[in-house]
Amino acid sequence: MNRREFFQSTALAGGAIIGSQLLANSNTLAATKGTTPHSGIQAFPRKYEAKPLPFNPEYLKGLSSKLILSHHDNNYAGAVKNLMKVEAEIAKLNSDSLPFVWTALKSSEQTFRNSMVMHELYFENLGGNGKIHGPVEKLITSAWGTTSRFETEFKASGLGIGGGTGWIVLSLDKRTSQPIISCLGALNQFAANAVPLLLMDVYEHAYAIDYGAGIKDYIEAFFSNINWEIVNKRLEAPPTMAG
Repeated sequence: MNRREFFQSTALAGGAIIGSQLLANSNTLAATKGTTPHSGIQAFPRKYEAKPLPFNPEYLKGLSSKLILSHHDNNYAGAVKNLMKVEAEIAKLNSDSLPFVWTALKSSEQTFRNSMVMHELYFENLGGNGKIHGPVEKLITSAWGTTSRFETEFKASGLGIGGGTGWIVLSLDKRTSQPIISCLGALNQFAANAVPLLLMDVYEHAYAIDYGAGIKDYIEAFFSNINWEIVNKRLEAPPTMAG
C-alpha cells in the first residue's frame, strides 16, 4: 500500500466510523419518535469472494510471484472485504440518516466495487505471451494505424502516472464503436458508455516490490504477459463493470 492509498483508506475508515456514530444517533432519535430503525434490505450486505488467480504466477515474465500474490491477496482481496463492510453499513441506514452519511458510504462503495471488478479484469488479462492477434489487433490497427503506435500511447500514458496512482484502460466506445485509451486517476472513475478491453494497474502496489519506482520496466513486463486471447473474448462478449 502506498502513502496515498494509506491516507485514502484511513479517510474511508474514518468516514465509516463517523457514519456509524451518526447512524447510532439517528436511530436513537427515530426510537424517541416511536419509529423503527431500518433493519436492512434483503439484498444487503451481499456476499463477495475474491476470485483465484487465473494463471500460475510462477510463469509470468518479469513479474515475480511475490509481487502478484501480494497484489492479489492484499489489494484486490482487501477491496472485496471492504466492499462487504461498506454495504453492511449502508444496509443499516434509514430515512432519518443524514444525507452526507449516505453520500460518504455510497462513494466508498463505488470505489471498492470498481477496485474489485477492475482488479479481476486486470488479473484476467495477464498470463499470456504478449503477442497481439485476432480481432482486437485489427481494431487497434484501424484506429491507430499500427500496433506500435497504440503501444506508444498506452505505455506513455502509464509512464506519465509514475509516482502517482491510477489505471490505463483500453476500451471500446459504444457510441462510436472505436477503441479509446483512458487514464483513470481514481478508482471511482471510468469511461462512460465504454466496454473495458485491456486494463493496466499503475498504482505503486502493482510494481514497487519488483521495480521500486521503475514503472517503465513494469509496463514493459506487463506487455510481455498480456493475454490477448482474453482481450479478444471481451471484444466479442463484452464484460461489464457490474460486480
